[in-house]
Amino acid sequence: MSNGATSVTLVRRIEAPAARVYAAWTDPAKLARWWAQDSAQVVGVEVDPRVGGAYRVQMLGADGGASEAAGVYLELTPPERLVFSWALIPGSGRRSTVTVQIKADGAACELTLTHEGDADPDTWANRRIGWGAALDRLAGEFE
Repeated sequence: MSNGATSVTLVRRIEAPAARVYAAWTDPAKLARWWAQDSAQVVGVEVDPRVGGAYRVQMLGADGGASEAAGVYLELTPPERLVFSWALIPGSGRRSTVTVQIKADGAACELTLTHEGDADPDTWANRRIGWGAALDRLAGEFE
């Protein structure tokens, strides 16, 4: 295992205005529609979209296992940028940071997600897969 900081960066073009994509990250009903993996179900979402406000997304896997992603908003600049801490429960107990940049491009936008922190290489490979699928589902919300 590596104790060094590392990151995952993913980019998606989304066929929607930046404000609508930003809202998909901060509106609980919208977030619940795309957040969880195909084999999981979102069973609860709490968001307090202000600096210092918390978020929590509770999920139930197809196998009945419960998990949640939780953290605190560190920066909010609508409709361009969100930064929040990240912890997956149950998980390693390690915290990391997610930055979402949304750049308007005509009627569409380009979303860049960077997840960084201290984790082992397997964790980062899984995060790349997980975030990639989530961003695909998010983009699909606007098709």
